[in-house]
Amino acid sequence: MTLILQNARLIDGTGNEAVADAAVMIEDGKIVYAGSASGSPQIDEAKAQRVDLGGNTICPGTFELGGQLVDSVDQARLEARKLLREGVDVIKIASSGGVTSPNDDPDWLGMRTEMVAAIVEEAENYGGRHVAAHAIGFAGIKAAVQGGVHSVEHGYALTDDLRQEMVERGQFLVPTLIETLHPDTATPAAVAKSSKWHALAQESIRASVEAGVKIAVGTDAGLVPDHGANLGELGLLVKFGGMTPMQAIVAGTRTSAELCGLENELGTLEAGKLADVVVVQGDPLADIDSFSDNSRILLVLKQGSVASNRGDFAL
Repeated sequence: MTLILQNARLIDGTGNEAVADAAVMIEDGKIVYAGSASGSPQIDEAKAQRVDLGGNTICPGTFELGGQLVDSVDQARLEARKLLREGVDVIKIASSGGVTSPNDDPDWLGMRTEMVAAIVEEAENYGGRHVAAHAIGFAGIKAAVQGGVHSVEHGYALTDDLRQEMVERGQFLVPTLIETLHPDTATPAAVAKSSKWHALAQESIRASVEAGVKIAVGTDAGLVPDHGANLGELGLLVKFGGMTPMQAIVAGTRTSAELCGLENELGTLEAGKLADVVVVQGDPLADIDSFSDNSRILLVLKQGSVASNRGDFAL
């Protein structure tokens, strides 16, 4: 059976212009066609299930990207090897202190460059695994970037020189802007600390976008905000980062898939890729914040199977 989503606008995640009257065809959990309805291939109607989406918008599924202490290069290598043997897909390190942690500061260096580089080398040797770095202050960001991580999470104190180095190295930034809407209110000192760093995050992201740093989407969920809030990040990339709505959608889909090494399977709605599909009410290019309202996420397909159907479509 071929599932055909029709009477909809298509944003395919590639950054190409939206298709006003589109169709997406799905077979066996994969996309076989995504494009203009008039250009869709002919099929046996007896083997087709057509779903009228009422003029709403089809988008790719989005992403949410978002420990042990080591004191020497040798310990860093040993801990990395242990985690890799246990089957991890990604190693997450902390090369700076945190905003909400009470006993350190983002300005503090959590891991030296040579330690970061040792972990990156071990991960690369073990099947090309990626390394992501929690890095907020300058020293931690510098160690992460020059140590060769694949992505910097937060990156609030990035400088123009480090941005340029990230571009040259092909590294990704996951700015976690939605986290900055949730100040730490545990103590007066925590309020002051989080207010300072969150303001810096909102001010610095635009320069990273303008420098051409590859931006992916994550939220730091598990601390703040709640899981499932990742779509709200798209509007903040527009508000604080100066992205267009289309650029923000690409960040949350194609670029995030690239960071995960899944660009051949996910991230865009193209023939041969897995049918992870989101249908959002209205036109998110006109109202990017429609993504942050769960009631406007009308349909979610995971490999072609229904995960959520708030729009009560006939599936």
